[in-house]
Amino acid sequence: MTREAIIQLTRRETRKPLPERDTEINDRLGRSCLAKFH
Repeated sequence: MTREAIIQLTRRETRKPLPERDTEINDRLGRSCLAKFH
C-alpha cells in the first residue's frame, strides 16, 4: 500500500466510531504487512 493510499484510507475511516475504525485499520494493515512478508 502506498503512503497516499494509507492516508486516504485513514481519512475515510475517521468517520466511523473509534473502536470499529481501529479494528478495521489494524486488520487491513496487518493483512497487508503479512502479505508483504510472506
